[in-house]
Amino acid sequence: MVEAYAFAQVVKAIPATEATGRLTLGQQGVGSFVYGDLLTEGGCAGLRHTQLVLTCRCLSQSQQLHLPQIGKVKDVPTTTLGTLGQRGILSRNLDGPPPSSGSPPRGPFDFHALESGLIPEYPALWNHNAERERSWNVPPDRYGLLRAGQEEKGREVWDKYASALHITVDFRLNSQPLAACVTTYKTLGGTAWPNFKLHKPHHERALLMWMNSTLGLMLFWWVGTLQQPGRARLSIQRHPDLPVMDVGALTDSQLAQADALCADFEGCAFLPANEAWRDEARQALDRALLIDLLGLPSTIWTSLDLLRRQWCAEPSVYGTKWRTAPPEVHSQD
Repeated sequence: MVEAYAFAQVVKAIPATEATGRLTLGQQGVGSFVYGDLLTEGGCAGLRHTQLVLTCRCLSQSQQLHLPQIGKVKDVPTTTLGTLGQRGILSRNLDGPPPSSGSPPRGPFDFHALESGLIPEYPALWNHNAERERSWNVPPDRYGLLRAGQEEKGREVWDKYASALHITVDFRLNSQPLAACVTTYKTLGGTAWPNFKLHKPHHERALLMWMNSTLGLMLFWWVGTLQQPGRARLSIQRHPDLPVMDVGALTDSQLAQADALCADFEGCAFLPANEAWRDEARQALDRALLIDLLGLPSTIWTSLDLLRRQWCAEPSVYGTKWRTAPPEVHSQD
């Protein structure tokens, strides 16, 4: 009871002007604090490393990259995903059954598992499969058949929503590598991989690089809901709110360079997001994006490595798989 009272006094004494900090009881560290909105900044919950707050907030709100040990590095153009394109359609509006007897079906399609060798009229990327998602070119796994009387509606849905780019909603950070992926041709998106249709399709490769970079993963985690350890969820309705690099601010030369850099990563296998600290492919992607494409100084590399390790050492990132977190976590646990 005395300890609880003393801790309450420590919390009460936190200055309103300090956004983050450590809490101490006497000489003993007892935690950290963050002022934030859990509805829009889910990454605030249960943080060990408050530097992550500064990095994520500055990127999403001020278009500035702040890194540990060196502070502000450079302005990085950011925006929300909704300014770049149109979110996908709810999967139940693709294959939902009639709400009641005699009513037309909610969705125009029936979906089936995609058989080897079949070239369907309406392919779809529906479910997560971690082994198929090591690289960002993911093959479709289902196809749709038009329901009777739904031919016109089905074609309208296809024309409006089908895309090569897909963005996850339920991101298992400690088992899945990708926040975004592409199919080699247009497909519909299902429960795990909804579509995202860019206003300018030639921006796709630059956005794909950003979404799967360490900073892109961190911002998905930052705005996603963290109800389960090692998992960040961002509903399809909230996809437009996701902070991302403003690919529309890139020059034609940079967009062409992004296409060329992306080609270097075709078929490249990534580790799960929580293993970014030791993922050579992810680190090569970070270098290609931040240094080669955006022109940030190579002197950021040590600081960026520290940021990766801090993020991967967060319990909300590694979840129950602490053995794949940075070695510092092993020694604590």
